[in-house]
Amino acid sequence: MNKKWKSVSELRFIRWLAIALILLILVPLVWQTIAIRRADDAAAAEEGARIVESVANGRLDAAWRIAENFIGNEHASADSLQAAGDAFLAAGSPQEAYLLYFSALRKASSGGTLRRLAEASLALGRSADAALFARRAVAEGAGGKAGNLLLARCLVAAGRSAEAVTICSSLLERYPGDPDVLSGKAEAFQSIDRYAQALALWDSYLDVVAEPATGEEKAARLHVSVQRLLCLEGTGDAAGALAGWNALLAEAVASGDVDARRAALSGRADLRSGAGAYAEAEADLRGLLQVAPAEERTDVRLRIALCLHRQGRAADVVSFLAPYAASEPDLLARLFTDDRFEPLRGYFQPAA
Repeated sequence: MNKKWKSVSELRFIRWLAIALILLILVPLVWQTIAIRRADDAAAAEEGARIVESVANGRLDAAWRIAENFIGNEHASADSLQAAGDAFLAAGSPQEAYLLYFSALRKASSGGTLRRLAEASLALGRSADAALFARRAVAEGAGGKAGNLLLARCLVAAGRSAEAVTICSSLLERYPGDPDVLSGKAEAFQSIDRYAQALALWDSYLDVVAEPATGEEKAARLHVSVQRLLCLEGTGDAAGALAGWNALLAEAVASGDVDARRAALSGRADLRSGAGAYAEAEADLRGLLQVAPAEERTDVRLRIALCLHRQGRAADVVSFLAPYAASEPDLLARLFTDDRFEPLRGYFQPAA
């Protein structure tokens, strides 16, 4: 009996000793693995922060060199990838943002990531993809007013404005008088040339929105004012639209609002050109040229040349554009790719 007990005790001792030895080996390995994992996660988080910082400082190329490895980094979190994508999107680089968002989606699908993908796709002109991502975002719980309005915007861009109107109509039942919803529905109506309905909604928007205080609010109100005047033109009320452009321009000059002045001059020029008043349109565009930012001047010059052409002033077209054909490399490219300027193509050879 004692011998048997001794044998059992020895086996138990050996068993516990083996367990102790295994734990002695495994525990440090586990802790080492955890420590390495944490260090890798921390390094990945630091890499994501470097991307955001580089984008914020305007070093987009440097940021993308980091991001290329970051996208394939198994330790990069979905949140870090999204933050990096947000930085690129805000900097006007939607393609890079799209790739980062898509990588985040592969790690963890969420409504927020899908909404970001919809925004990036919209910025890239991939309207069908944008609508798909936005619809999935709504289905995964990122709906509400903002999510549904994004879906409506994507549908309008994809040429499915009737669906967008339906969505916005449902939203107006839940958020009556909401300016964002009024704006969304007006845009949808306007995109399918239902100008009278859009005009009524723009007027409702202006009724419920207080005088703007911030720069963003002023920009939003200016957008609405411009769209309202375009709808007036669409309904055939050219006189009312012209009076509106005149009033907007006078107000802009009095207040020193350069953005509103540019919008008024451009809108009035288009209205006058459409009515065959090419000399008056030319005068507006020459005024616009004085206040337009550098990136818009090529377009304005081509619009002026088009007015000169329609006045039968062929020699003036060449003398006006020739100096810029060399100094602005994209001028000829725009002329030969933008259908608005097709009548001018006979004056110049396509860019090589």
